[in-house]
Amino acid sequence: MTYYTYCHMTADTKQVFYYGKGKGRRAFILQNRNQAWHDVVDQHGFDAFILAKWETEKEALLHEKFLIWCARDMGISLVNICSGGGGASGSRHWLGKKHKESSKEKIRLGNLGAKRRDVSKMKICNAKIRNPSWKGYWITPDGKFDTCAEAAKHHSVDTRTIRARCQGYKEQLVNCVKQYPPREGWSFEPKEK
Repeated sequence: MTYYTYCHMTADTKQVFYYGKGKGRRAFILQNRNQAWHDVVDQHGFDAFILAKWETEKEALLHEKFLIWCARDMGISLVNICSGGGGASGSRHWLGKKHKESSKEKIRLGNLGAKRRDVSKMKICNAKIRNPSWKGYWITPDGKFDTCAEAAKHHSVDTRTIRARCQGYKEQLVNCVKQYPPREGWSFEPKEK
């Protein structure tokens, strides 16, 4: 498998904010990114572009370092933590370290794909009005619902559909943003502060 260097640009302004190297689908995945990267992507979205392909990982690392150096030299703000070559593919930072038995068990469970914590209580809490992140009531032609999930279950649709019907939505077109209002008879009543 060949290695490559890639960049991430904001989807809306097409500003480069990250350079990296990888292989396979690395350029297009969201996992294993730093918090600054996620902050930019949450606000602007991202597009990934493959810049060059390389026979060896060493060549890809050198090109990544060069790209980061050039961008910083030109004053481009990047979210890269280091100056390139952050880690070799498949490197295991824990090799050679002694672990406690509890840590070994967590690693074992992670490798098995088992969940390390029970999230069922959090789901139950988040479905109630007493939840601190509760936003308000969802009003549909069939009645008033405490949560979006309840309204979605009642209408047999996805929660995104309920949000779009009650709050309206925006659609990004080529050269403009089109705003759609809520459907008639559908609305959202925010909680009183």
